[in-house]
Amino acid sequence: MTGFYLGVFKVMNKLLMNKRRTIFISLLVLIIISIYDFDNILLGFKYGGIRLNIAAICIFLIFFSLDEFLILKRNKLMNFFTSFTAGIYFVHNLVGRGFIMKKLLGNRINTIYGCIIIYLTSNLFCFLLNKLIGNSRLKHLIK
Repeated sequence: MTGFYLGVFKVMNKLLMNKRRTIFISLLVLIIISIYDFDNILLGFKYGGIRLNIAAICIFLIFFSLDEFLILKRNKLMNFFTSFTAGIYFVHNLVGRGFIMKKLLGNRINTIYGCIIIYLTSNLFCFLLNKLIGNSRLKHLIK
């Protein structure tokens, strides 16, 4: 629903005009909601809660702005890491809950180290899937 409203009100077009400000404000909001637990008692389905929704929006805005900003700068490395944002979003939960990750990371799966490993694994999976799919219509699932 959040993505639908962002699209209907053309929020992304407005935010892309101020990329640096968007990144700064999103980082600031992420830090604030990470420090203060203001809705721990509010539960919903799976990823329920306003705090997680706000965090997801901020992370999306950061990587969306970075993607657009770095394509203009021609930074190939960052372009590689931000080009599969949709695919990483779709597969990160499957990768993180998989048997291999639980065995590989153990108790560190809920740390920032585990988060980075899951991100890199998801990115590699999407990169390989992109090579397999090629230029077909299915490429929109991961890009």
